[in-house]
Amino acid sequence: MPPARARLKKGTRKPPKWKRDERKRKKKQWGWLLRVGKRSLTFVLVLLVVGVMVADFRASRWSGGNRLTVVLAGPALSVFSYDPQNDGAVLVRIPDKTLVDVAGGYGQYRAGALIGLDDQEGQRGTLVADSVAKTFGIIVDGYIISNRGLAVRDQGIDNKGSLGRFLGQAFLGRLSNRVKTNLSAWDLVRIWRAEMGVRRDKLEILDLGGSRALFETRLPDGSLAYELDSLALSVLAQEWFGDEAVAAESMNVLVVNTTGTSGLGKILGQMLTAAGVHVVAVEDSDTKLSLSEIRFHRKGLHKSTTVRTLEHLLGVQSFADLPGGNRAEVTVLVGEDFRERMIGREE
Repeated sequence: MPPARARLKKGTRKPPKWKRDERKRKKKQWGWLLRVGKRSLTFVLVLLVVGVMVADFRASRWSGGNRLTVVLAGPALSVFSYDPQNDGAVLVRIPDKTLVDVAGGYGQYRAGALIGLDDQEGQRGTLVADSVAKTFGIIVDGYIISNRGLAVRDQGIDNKGSLGRFLGQAFLGRLSNRVKTNLSAWDLVRIWRAEMGVRRDKLEILDLGGSRALFETRLPDGSLAYELDSLALSVLAQEWFGDEAVAAESMNVLVVNTTGTSGLGKILGQMLTAAGVHVVAVEDSDTKLSLSEIRFHRKGLHKSTTVRTLEHLLGVQSFADLPGGNRAEVTVLVGEDFRERMIGREE
């Protein structure tokens, strides 16, 4: 009796030898085409993956050498800031009842309602980031907002362990669109690794509710809220979010408000001062600009950390204006684009 593997199924017949030879010939004839097709498909897939990686790298918002400040929402608002110059970091938790001056002209909202407003207006997180930057007078580089999908979200971010889990899960959440962020996948991986490398004694976890910058107030409806003491907050902002790389350059910067909107130059000046920029003056100009400008008055300043920080903040490229004045090495002309972000469109 033939072995089991050699037996034919009941009711079947073995094909004749000529037919089997014909099949082998056709398989050999078309086999090279199949091999070429598979290799070509693999090559195309590799090109696509490399292209996505290069595009993600180019979309990076962090050079890795300067301070990075990111707004986290999971579910309460927090601000995480990492300074590679001293390998230290700070996590500032914002109480839900804190009154936030919402960017774009929406007025004041409690911090706990800010994410819902961002969703309602379809801002994809930019409203949250700009509002924190405006209220606290700091430069915000990015945001990570989770409405769903992150396991750590319901537990809150209150220690190094939960912070690390949130950042790690944010990377996976970005790939599956479970978080809103303006950071690239490359950024998220580096931020996660940077946080993991920070020693526990180099990570300050602070609750804004326990600081001197907040005081209780009663709203017209009788509910309790927290207001911010702007003077105390500006001092704390410089302490918590100052960039040592920027401060070390000690560059004189002149801020000129061209929009005609009172106080707009001061908002930008506070952000720059908190970052460590030496703002020599804030002035107004009658010449209106639709887009902000950054003019440097000495060769090579476009490569400085200070100018690159300004470019990143305002979303414009700097250009040379030589020779410049004696008062400042860099002049920032605040245009309507920044006004729309912070104050809203002019009626």
